[in-house]
Amino acid sequence: MTGKTLFMIAVVLLATVAAGSDLDEFKVKREQVFEFERKPVVAIDGDRVTIAFTSKAYCDVTVAIEDADSKIIRHLASGVLGKNAPGPFQQNLLKQTIVWDGKDDQGKYVDDKDSIIVRVSFGLKPQFEKSLYQSPYKRFGRNQPAFAPASQGVYVYGGDMVNTVRLFDYILAGGPLIGPERVQPKKK
Repeated sequence: MTGKTLFMIAVVLLATVAAGSDLDEFKVKREQVFEFERKPVVAIDGDRVTIAFTSKAYCDVTVAIEDADSKIIRHLASGVLGKNAPGPFQQNLLKQTIVWDGKDDQGKYVDDKDSIIVRVSFGLKPQFEKSLYQSPYKRFGRNQPAFAPASQGVYVYGGDMVNTVRLFDYILAGGPLIGPERVQPKKK
């Protein structure tokens, strides 16, 4: 067995033991009270925006900056308050002060800070939305694909660890790339 395989087996065994045990260290320490003791206050000083709020309990908190169209332009902070609170949250404090540098998620300064909306949310429930970088056109494996023309489109075989046969129609490919040519024979 390779080192990678042994590592994966160890991770699966550890996860199985952790999931089946009542060990307290594997549980997230959060309280189920999702209320403000003090509602968020936002102060703008040039490019520096300070957000201050106080929670009633150590719960899940997410802070995001939205534009005027309610589109999130900066994911500022997210995590559970308390002993292991991630930065920029202060640990073991219900009263939080977060400073936003005025940049969006791409690192560009936001010019119109008067129209921004600061959203502080408690108790968000994560939900699967999509796989990142997933595409039905993405090939798996390192081997060269095998192509086979068909009347419906092109069959593409690809595989290394995952063997796949996919049918790509001509419309998605922008017209026939390769395909059977049908020519009526001419009588001489």
